[in-house]
Amino acid sequence: MPQAVEPHPLVHVEPKPTEKRRSNWLRSHQIETMKDEVKLLQRMLVDPNIQDKPLVGRQLRSTEDVLENHTPPPLSGQDRDSLVRKERELREQWMEGVPSHEEMRRSPPGAIEKHRRWERLHKQEVLDWKQVKILLAQGEDDRECGNVEMYRPRQSTLGMHAALIGRSESEFSFPSEQFKANYDATFGNRDDNEQDRIDRMEFDSIRAEWAALREQVLESGQELPPTSEEIPPPSSTLSARAERRERAKAASKENGNGE
Repeated sequence: MPQAVEPHPLVHVEPKPTEKRRSNWLRSHQIETMKDEVKLLQRMLVDPNIQDKPLVGRQLRSTEDVLENHTPPPLSGQDRDSLVRKERELREQWMEGVPSHEEMRRSPPGAIEKHRRWERLHKQEVLDWKQVKILLAQGEDDRECGNVEMYRPRQSTLGMHAALIGRSESEFSFPSEQFKANYDATFGNRDDNEQDRIDRMEFDSIRAEWAALREQVLESGQELPPTSEEIPPPSSTLSARAERRERAKAASKENGNGE
């Protein structure tokens, strides 16, 4: 069993009196984002169109304070060597009993309790390890540094015969192969359904225009023709749609006979 890891001065930063917990180091992309925010707030302070300058000033001081206290310090060669050793020690510590990728995906009996037990025993080691990885990756655009999933083992130590999720797509698949095979027979050709949607949208637009014109005629005091109470569906569109369906059915039959 790995021995307890001694605290490292660069990882365990003492909290300020106003902070509830120790500081967490910022990642490189977070630092760049906050620097851009500082520049924006500085421009807002001199912008005559901004009325609430005290609020902008408070936001600027708060952002600058976070940058000053949470930016990782430059590392000497000795510090980097020390952190490399600590990263390896911490990783060996929290890797003990970590659930595998297969256990996390398929959830066999005992996987949930195994994960909860691992979190309870190694939460602090994982948090410290993440801080070490951020310190070592400063200046690099590596957003995956400190990602536990990159070191999680593949194989499971638990029995998979009663896992909640199947091993392969044939055991657990949505939508099922039977649903895919019968889709066209049940719901019609996909292209026809898409064209139906377009036709309905065009028809609804025509209906709305017709209703607006009808209201204008009524407001003007004129009488409507006896056949103008309801707009008929566009017969040309319906006939074209039916013709497309017939062509698709004929092509389907020809392909079936050719095989």
